[in-house]
Amino acid sequence: MAYRATDGKKLWESPANSGVMAAPVTYMAGGEQYVTFMVGWGGAFSTFAGGQSKNAGVRPYAEVLTFKIGGDEKLAEPDFPPLAKPEPPEQTASAEEIAEGKDLMNGHCSQCHGMNAASGGVTPDLRRLSADTHDHFKAIVMGARLSKGMPSYAEVLEPDEIDKIHAYLIKRANDLLDKEYSDDQ
Repeated sequence: MAYRATDGKKLWESPANSGVMAAPVTYMAGGEQYVTFMVGWGGAFSTFAGGQSKNAGVRPYAEVLTFKIGGDEKLAEPDFPPLAKPEPPEQTASAEEIAEGKDLMNGHCSQCHGMNAASGGVTPDLRRLSADTHDHFKAIVMGARLSKGMPSYAEVLEPDEIDKIHAYLIKRANDLLDKEYSDDQ
């Protein structure tokens, strides 16, 4: 919403399709007034509290919006692809290894990927990994995706600890399949 500074009258209103991330700036160009602001879905809430942030019904959609005061264009709805269906391999770990993997995951990975692997959508939801990503999981954790922003844990986690985290993620993927896709089978 935009209000006139002199009397508080509402001048304009539009959905932003995501969370407003910063204060707006207003300016004049060619005798017209514009308001510009950033939208997206970031910060601690959308990453660390993934399960709760999903309840907000917002998906990551980052852009800079500019509106002309008095303009009549409408913001298009974002076209989000469907969420990926999990493709976990067969679970081979023991219940004890899975429990250790949960603790390791929440201790090392939850800051970006959400508690219990439930991402708010800004970073990959580790419950929804593809078969290919599962095949390369250890290499990814050890640094294979540095260029995409995934840090290396090669100096932090032992290979067997990475396997335990992976086992926990396989469990979480199967839990998600049971919850969201049980009618597909």
